[in-house]
Amino acid sequence: MRPDSHRRSDETLFGFARALARLRDIYAPNVKLAYSLSLWGPNRDFSGQDDATVDELAGRAAGFFRTLVDGFDLVFGEFSDRDAGYKQYVDGDGGAGWWGAADYERHVRFFSTFVAGAGRRVVMWQIRSGTPGCRP
Repeated sequence: MRPDSHRRSDETLFGFARALARLRDIYAPNVKLAYSLSLWGPNRDFSGQDDATVDELAGRAAGFFRTLVDGFDLVFGEFSDRDAGYKQYVDGDGGAGWWGAADYERHVRFFSTFVAGAGRRVVMWQIRSGTPGCRP
């Protein structure tokens, strides 16, 4: 790709997504391109939220993804960027960071709703360890 092959109007997040897909298509057509779905993407944490709010946030995330869909084959998602021990001992949350079944159910709901709305599968990573009662 030549440095001058983009227009100034492409200097946005949408243009960046298109440029990534073009680079992949030119130099590595067999590579799958993935979008990282951050839990912070909807600009509101869905932890502790009711089902309707989780659905609304997942719908917003899916809607945003659909605007970038040029070339993204799948999506990466995470459970958390820190484990519960970090939150308890470094952040000093008194153990509030430890997950129970409802926390996992909320995540499954968010990602299931996102998948239905975005039409892409999600590969989960940063899977939390050390949560009593919720072993894989």
